[in-house]
Amino acid sequence: MVEAESKNFEGIIQKVERTEIVRLVSENVGSVQKYIIATMLLAEEIDSPLPTSYHSLLSEKIKQGVALLRLGFGSEEEFGKVQEMYQFNTGGYDFKLCVDCKKYQRMIIVDDRMLFFGIDGNFYQSSYSPLVNTFKEYFWSLL
Repeated sequence: MVEAESKNFEGIIQKVERTEIVRLVSENVGSVQKYIIATMLLAEEIDSPLPTSYHSLLSEKIKQGVALLRLGFGSEEEFGKVQEMYQFNTGGYDFKLCVDCKKYQRMIIVDDRMLFFGIDGNFYQSSYSPLVNTFKEYFWSLL
């Protein structure tokens, strides 16, 4: 049954190994042209921040005119801490707070073309437009 179900997603969703997720996301962010939308669990970012190189890449892309829209899930205190950690001083960066952590879904979308998301500690990628659009709708519904 599981094998049959996984074949239904072949070509739509690809599993990404935990050891490869940051590299793959960084590669896609490196080629972004228009925008990035992303969510983050604030407590997790405070306790185990992503590599400095990743945030430097984001900063460079923002300076090049790419829009970065982030939605952080957690408390106002955690939001303030993360704002201090990552000060992208430019108009292309928008960081919003959502205090309802039950609605959190780990995800990042690069230019409408590539989606990365996490479920139960596993990571996945997809360029399947209907799935990318569903995650975009989720993101925009929370703003």
